[in-house]
Amino acid sequence: MIRILVVDDSAFMRKVITDLIAKMPGTEIAGVARNGKAAVDFVKADSELDLVLMDVEMPLLNGLEALKQIKQFSSVPVVMLSALTNQEVTIEALESGATDFVEKPTNIMAIKDDWIREFFAKIKAASRQQRRPLSRRREGAPTATTSGQVKTSLELRRNLKAVVIGSSTGGPRALLHLITALPARLAVPV
Repeated sequence: MIRILVVDDSAFMRKVITDLIAKMPGTEIAGVARNGKAAVDFVKADSELDLVLMDVEMPLLNGLEALKQIKQFSSVPVVMLSALTNQEVTIEALESGATDFVEKPTNIMAIKDDWIREFFAKIKAASRQQRRPLSRRREGAPTATTSGQVKTSLELRRNLKAVVIGSSTGGPRALLHLITALPARLAVPV
């Protein structure tokens, strides 16, 4: 059973998310919190959590700051939720230790099946992320080592048409590390 903490300052959004999770087999709501401070306190008190779903914009302590605090003492996977489509917020969340990022649906009253399927898939993938002891984990380190594997544009074959990169659970952080290590000028799309 996947035990999930739902964190959002909107009572309506907490209800929408908890109702969706109630329909997902193999999951249960471990608790709800209205702000980042309450989320940090809940995670400290419940070491059996499998996943935290947390909004970015909240009072008292926003989701990004709460994420940073949680990652100082727990390796529980955290999926950030936001109505914002700001790429910088997404990157900051992933750099701070978020497992994934979900954009809230634009029309809560008519949530599409595609969004629900993607939401459920992200919950399952994030909950399967292996929790590691904090003593062996470097803060901000990608889950896959990429050093020494990035080639410069001079080393790439001349007939190369594109670079395709795939990833799985934990992939967003590793991709962030990999893509920022690529040469500034590549002759092919990535």
